[in-house]
Amino acid sequence: MTLREAIQKDRINEFVNEYKNDPKGDAAALEAILRSMAGSSSEAPKTSSRDGSDH
Repeated sequence: MTLREAIQKDRINEFVNEYKNDPKGDAAALEAILRSMAGSSSEAPKTSSRDGSDH
């Protein structure tokens, strides 16, 4: 069951019980990834004009 399904079916307690014994994630690795992503945003590609005159 996904979290979304648990919310929609009002079964949050069941969801928590199902996943409470899962191993913890690597907080240091997550932090490193988030920091690296925060400093490197990519520019969005330019859009074409509606009339097609950008050729």
